[in-house]
Amino acid sequence: MMKRGRTYLWFGAVIAAAAVLFWLAGYLYAYFFPSAPQVPASAVCTPVELQAGESAEAVLVVTLPVTETVIAPEITGENIIAATLRATPVKWRWNRRVWMISGRFTVLKPGTVKDLKIEFQTRKIFSARANDKFSTALPELTVKLDENNLTEAELLLAGEITPPDTASRSFIHRFRYWLIAAGVMLIAGIAYWLWRKSRRKPELPAWEFTIAEIGKLRSEVAAGVLLPERGFARLCDLLRNYLEIRSQLPASRLTTAEFMAMLLADDSLPVESERNFLRRFLDTADLIKFACLRSNTAAFDQAALRAEEFIRTTIPEVTK
Repeated sequence: MMKRGRTYLWFGAVIAAAAVLFWLAGYLYAYFFPSAPQVPASAVCTPVELQAGESAEAVLVVTLPVTETVIAPEITGENIIAATLRATPVKWRWNRRVWMISGRFTVLKPGTVKDLKIEFQTRKIFSARANDKFSTALPELTVKLDENNLTEAELLLAGEITPPDTASRSFIHRFRYWLIAAGVMLIAGIAYWLWRKSRRKPELPAWEFTIAEIGKLRSEVAAGVLLPERGFARLCDLLRNYLEIRSQLPASRLTTAEFMAMLLADDSLPVESERNFLRRFLDTADLIKFACLRSNTAAFDQAALRAEEFIRTTIPEVTK
């Protein structure tokens, strides 16, 4: 019994080895001596008469060398929507393999549909390079339109009726996202402008702005943030700028003597009672700025208070 079992085992191994060698010989023969692909001139389509919006199935059976495979199958033509085609090996032969390429497609418009094709390429196994490209025609299709059995959407798909206001809505529909984005940006811009406008402080008159700045200078000098000498220089600039705006004179570009001469010649300015203070203040500021005269916090604070008083006495009548 054991001897007979071994015989059967060896016999099975020989059969299996022969089958492998037979397949390997066919593979090698197909690799070195490939036969021409067998591609029919036309494919099968079911049905060949259908309604607009319905689907049909296309089937193509091709025979290729066993070393090649089908890649990129597709259905081409106008007024159709094609699904992805499937390429499936259905039969093996000694040195060839039979493939079935199949898939469904939808016809959009009625009439006679021509020039539909199934196209595909081949590629050798273990290779990334595509070989030849093949094209097989599909039979002509007769597509009818039965308005009674089609929904409005299918009728639109078939191109038999036009939705209302298509021409007027096409631009909006095409650029709707851009229009929405532009509208949002416009609204955001207007909101930002209104917000800035609401937060924008009204422009103060020259006298009120100068008094406020003098108050800041007094606080900085009193806190030791600013030296009294620097405070005098900035106080002088503030006072000159105020007088330049008040009297419309180039105060910041004149010397003290030139400015005082032009100021005293202007009869519209009520500074007659203040000219002695103004002259002393500007002379002292010049000494501090240019002659490095030392000062202190008390002297600066006294001069700042006097400058505020001077400004209040020279406020134009229309603003009082």
